[in-house]
Amino acid sequence: MDKKNIKKVDWSKYNKNNKIVPLKFNQDELAVLDKLYVKSNEEYLGTFIKKCIFFGDNDYKEFEKKHIELEQSYKTYIDNLRRIGVNINQISMKLNHINFINDEEKELLFQSLEELKKEIFDYRKRSKLQ
Repeated sequence: MDKKNIKKVDWSKYNKNNKIVPLKFNQDELAVLDKLYVKSNEEYLGTFIKKCIFFGDNDYKEFEKKHIELEQSYKTYIDNLRRIGVNINQISMKLNHINFINDEEKELLFQSLEELKKEIFDYRKRSKLQ
C-alpha cells in the first residue's frame, strides 16, 4: 500500500479529555508487570497501571522486595555450591594421587554425589523465581 494514499486520522477529536502516554519496558520489567497484572485480577492493564501510579499499590513493593531477597539467596546458594564443588575436586584429586581410595569406595562416592546432584536440582526447581 502506498503511504501517500493513507488517510491520516486526527485522534485529538476522539481523545479530547485523554492523553496517550507511551511507556517502554525492558523484558524483566514487562515480566514483573505481567505477573502483577495477572495477580491483581484487574480487567484492564491501563486501569491496573493507573492504580499503581496514583494509589501506590503496595503489592509491587512487596513483590520487588521478595524478588530481591530470593535473588540474593539464590546467588548465595550458587556461591556455596561452587565452593563445595571446588572442595570435592580437591579432595578427589588428592585421594586419586595417593591411591587412598579403592573401587568400592569410589562407587559409593559417585552414588553419594549423584544423590546430592538430584537434591540440588530438586531445590532449584522449588526455588525458581516466579
